[in-house]
This record gives sequence, C-alpha cells and structure tokens, in this order.
Amino acid sequence: APAIARAAVENALVDALARRAGQPVAEWLGGGFKPAVATNQCLFWGPDEQFDALAERYTGEGFRDLKVRIAIADLDHDLARLSRLRARYGEGITIAVDANGVWSRDEAVAALARLEPLARRHSLGRGS
Repeated sequence: APAIARAAVENALVDALARRAGQPVAEWLGGGFKPAVATNQCLFWGPDEQFDALAERYTGEGFRDLKVRIAIADLDHDLARLSRLRARYGEGITIAVDANGVWSRDEAVAALARLEPLARRHSLGRGS
C-alpha cells in the first residue's frame, strides 16, 4: 500500500488505542499533553472581503501569527492587503508571507524591499 495509506491506518490505530486507554495520543505515546499550542493560520488567496473576514475570524479566535499567500496577483495588490492587516491589527500580529517560490532571485529582492516597511521587528516573511 502507498505510504500515505499506511500512515492513515497507523494514525487511526494509534488514536483508537489512546482513546481506549482514555488518554490523549501524546500521553499514550509517552509525551506530555498541552491543551493549546501556538500556531498560525493561513490567509489563502481569494476575494478581499473573504481575506478580511478570515483575518477577523482568526484573530478573534486568538491567533496572532498569520501566514499570507502572496505573488498570485500583482505585488501592489499584495501590499494593499498586507497594509490593511497591519493597519487593523498593528503590532499585535506577526505576518509571514509565502510566495510559493514564484519569484526569481531578483524579483524576490525587489519585493522584499517593498514588503519590509510592513514588518513588525523584521518578522515579515519569517519562516517562509
């Protein structure tokens, strides 16, 4: 069977065994359980209204790290969307951007220079 199918079956079996033991999977495997782990949410490309609504939802749910897909339309549109995020949430969020490797080296250098003013302590693009 393909590796992904084997992994799905294994995950289901591990989950079933942990449930039968009345434990979270992490504890059943010998680790510790944390009720919450800091993570991010991704704002995929879509209509601006949907982008803004998802940002509001995610921040309302407590997410402070937002990853934004960019380089699908023109950079000016990306900058407008990112500027709205920064204006609405200020320093209270970290914005990571993901261009999915679309840009050449020179395009990336030029784009990053334009994105830099939106960075919070130079965290824009961290990890992407």
